Amino acid sequence: MDLRRIEQTARKTALSVGKMLLEMQPRATALAQSYKDFVTDADLKAEEMIARELWQEFPAIPMYAEEGGGVASTKGPLWVIDPIDGTVNFFRQDDHYGVSIAFVMDGETQVGVVYFPGKKILLQATADTIPVAGVNKHGDMKTAQVWIDWNKGDSSKVLEAVKSLKEATMYPGIRSCCTAGMAAVALGKIEGYVILAPEPFDFAAMALIVEKHGGKVTQADGAPWNAFSPSIVASNGVIHQKLLEVINGRA
Repeated sequence: MDLRRIEQTARKTALSVGKMLLEMQPRATALAQSYKDFVTDADLKAEEMIARELWQEFPAIPMYAEEGGGVASTKGPLWVIDPIDGTVNFFRQDDHYGVSIAFVMDGETQVGVVYFPGKKILLQATADTIPVAGVNKHGDMKTAQVWIDWNKGDSSKVLEAVKSLKEATMYPGIRSCCTAGMAAVALGKIEGYVILAPEPFDFAAMALIVEKHGGKVTQADGAPWNAFSPSIVASNGVIHQKLLEVINGRA
């Protein structure tokens, strides 16, 4: 596969969709599923637009997307798409949301492109990208800023992790957008980010981007991550081991 061409197509698509989302955001309509888990008309239109543009260039690559579904296959090529990560923020007219496009081969992310329309920030990486300095090198856990997000269903482990982080770090933040939280790590704004039960759409693109910005990404137990990992911990690398100990109750 030509990763450069895939990256260019994903970048072009993310930028086009981002422009459309900015236009739709002030008048987005919620299509209720439940009071905490809903989709907007913009999510559906964005996903349709992404699928159309990606399949125009790569018609043979299947897609696994948050709204439209698909098969989460770990064999062969796959697009993993989130048309709007942070839908609640988007709907409430916040800029803390992103468009995430990942190209995955055999379960491993090869290309990640994420665009934050409201912030005008585009981040991208390929598996063969030479890492650049992006994360900070702050190593004091007591003054480190770590964000964490809720997961769907039982949040008891999240609450335990929040309590542990409150004791070990500065007050942990909950911003309800995995891509933006991980981007904050990649850009050196915070030291760490934790999500204990993510969907692949949440992190498949950004995890690679964090690594290519000099950060470290693993599962919560310290195992290597892949596009379908059951948990994700991203950090500047300096605090990573300590962060794992904190969220696992070993600090």
